[in-house]
Amino acid sequence: IIEFPLQLKSGTVVTNERRAGPDRRELAFIAGQDLFRGVPWHLIEHILDTMPPRVLEPGEILIHQGEENHILYLVLQGELNIHPDSPESDPSFVIHAGQCAGDMSIIDGKPASAFVIAGRDSKVIAMPDDTFWHDIVGKPNVARNMMQMLVDRMRLQNQEALQALRRELQLQHLQKELSIAHDIQLNMLPRLPLLEGNSSLTAHAIMTAAQDIGGDFYDLLTLDDGRIYVAVGDVSGKGIPAALF
Repeated sequence: IIEFPLQLKSGTVVTNERRAGPDRRELAFIAGQDLFRGVPWHLIEHILDTMPPRVLEPGEILIHQGEENHILYLVLQGELNIHPDSPESDPSFVIHAGQCAGDMSIIDGKPASAFVIAGRDSKVIAMPDDTFWHDIVGKPNVARNMMQMLVDRMRLQNQEALQALRRELQLQHLQKELSIAHDIQLNMLPRLPLLEGNSSLTAHAIMTAAQDIGGDFYDLLTLDDGRIYVAVGDVSGKGIPAALF
């Protein structure tokens, strides 16, 4: 005999028999949604049952940057990529199954700040913002779960921003070292004007590396017997490897 209310291991409280309601196999995705963690199913399943899933193909744009968005998308399967600049830009982060998209724009009412694009075959539920605010957000734990999801996303974006800053600093350091190497390489070449003081011969030379530094070099020496020694070299390849060799 099953007595109600019944508390499940997950913490969900079942207040009454629900098998006579909608097919719960179709609503099993509720358990996998971060937004509904700890929310009694009977409070929301009759609302979600009216929202059929939407299937997305890879590359399909769900939200356009700069356009108003009034939909909260619950990701059931697949993943959504967030592109801050253009659909062709690298995604800044990925929204996986169990998470949601469009939350920022329905909270502040401002146009979407990025493109939301299906990264692969995906399935979502589109919840209008008025349904969320009138029928969902007041349910137990929903507001707290929403805040937790936003905090987690902000922390992830902060970590990615710090990593991008570190990469930028490393690139600046490398560029500075390449600039120093460029100056050192030029200083290793004979100083101009060449063969200064030699009235019988005039020489001109120039070296322009394809990159910051390269594998080309030349030298001119006046030997003791008055002869001129000329050296011209071209190491196979470009950049740092050629310059080192």
